[in-house]
Parts: sequence; structure tokens; C-alpha cells
Amino acid sequence: MPPDQGALVAQEVAHVVYAASPAAGAQMRARTGDVILDIGATATLAGAEWVASYVARLPPGTRARIISVVEAAVFTLGDGNTKRAYERVTLPLLVGGETCYVRTWVVAGHLPMLLCRATMASLGVVLDVAACRMEVKALGVEVPLSMSVAGHLTLNALDSRAETGVLSVLSEVLATARA
Repeated sequence: MPPDQGALVAQEVAHVVYAASPAAGAQMRARTGDVILDIGATATLAGAEWVASYVARLPPGTRARIISVVEAAVFTLGDGNTKRAYERVTLPLLVGGETCYVRTWVVAGHLPMLLCRATMASLGVVLDVAACRMEVKALGVEVPLSMSVAGHLTLNALDSRAETGVLSVLSEVLATARA
């Protein structure tokens, strides 16, 4: 399209992360409960070590509602490597102060939960990439997102204060200032 016809040009910033040593790679690991929003993923996945760490942080009553089913599947990740899953678990996630249940395939390792496009669509997620936030229509909440060191949009499914939005943070600041 000729420039005088109002062509739009997309601008991109590439996030490149180099891990010079295993110690540097360990520093980039996700916090317990971090969930990556992965619109390119065809299934929601999580590493067994991530799942174990996440479940250990849940209250006992919440843990009792987790459902585990033996199922097998093979997934190809973005780097071309494959991962085998032998279990599918339904986990409670705290999103914007509301709880929802998400089915995830469990694979070996530390892989944080990768929330796939189908799962996000079932929750009615609308992403605002520029503002780093999402609306979750099924829960009636708007959730601020974080950016990982690798450039992924993330939320923490254990940290309700991080997901409750700017108003609750401002309320806490005002309450502290008044005290």
C-alpha cells in the first residue's frame, strides 16, 4: 500500500534472554503460582514440579477439590522438544480475587503453567497487551498482568493482591498513609 493511503506499521520489541550459566537460568525461573498466557499453545500444560509446589501452597480444603485423572499425550513445545504427559489435573487458580478451575496436562520438570488459547477463550479472556492487563468475562474481573524476564505476559494464581487491580493497591496505600 502506498504511504499516502494510511498504511499501518506494526512496531515490535524483541526480548532476547541469554542464560550464561545454570545459575542464571535458575534465577529466571517463575515464582510458584506464575502462569504464562500462551495464545500459541494448543493445550494448557504445567510441569510436575510446578504443580507440586503450587498445590503445596494451597489451603488443605482447596487441595481436597483437586481432581487428577490418568491420561497420556505427547506435546511439542515451541522449541521443538516434545514432552509426555501421563496425568491431567484440574487445579483452582485465583484470578482477580476469584477462583476458577483449570484442567492442565502435567509434564515432567519445572515448566510453569502455560495457559492455552482455548482455556483463555472458555474464560472469556480479552487481552490488552499494550496495557498489560486482561478482562476475564466469566469471572467479571479485570486483572493486571506482569511481564516475565523472557517477555511473557503472566499472572500469579496464588497472589490475590497482585490480581485485584489498581484500586485495591491504592486503597492499601491510602489506609497505610492514614494510619
